[in-house]
Amino acid sequence: MRWFTLDRVDLDYGRTGPHRVCHAAVLDVPPARVFEVLTGDGWLEWFPDMRQIEWSPPRGVGGTRHVRLGHSEARERFLAWEPATRFAFSVERSTVRALKAILVDFRLTPIADGRRARVDLCWHYELRGAWRPLHFLVRRRFRVIVEAALAGLEKFVNARSVDRDMAG
Repeated sequence: MRWFTLDRVDLDYGRTGPHRVCHAAVLDVPPARVFEVLTGDGWLEWFPDMRQIEWSPPRGVGGTRHVRLGHSEARERFLAWEPATRFAFSVERSTVRALKAILVDFRLTPIADGRRARVDLCWHYELRGAWRPLHFLVRRRFRVIVEAALAGLEKFVNARSVDRDMAG
């Protein structure tokens, strides 16, 4: 596979990036538990098409990971690692030619006295020039991925919560 270098972005890209796809879900676990899952090794079980993850130290801001999905690969750099609050990364390199820049941002908000978490997931992105006319297709695909990711995350944490309740 051929690799492409994406524009380097920071957390401000969430405000300045030209496109975004966002979705929210309420999970029946505290934000701290959601953060554990986001920073853990369970992605293969809940994120659509995730096939392999390789973390590189540090596991926090500045750290990286290599992910292999069904039809692509990416090298990600962590920009926010705030327990129970925020988890965000940019994609530095990808085998997806269409991408110029992308920031993936999970924001966690406690609700119900902290017993539940609202999870807001946004993909902020820009496409390379030749791909811009196909933005409507990319946006549709990203929307499907973001919604499926949150549905998978919800199912994963709820199943783990039931397992913990039964064990305790």
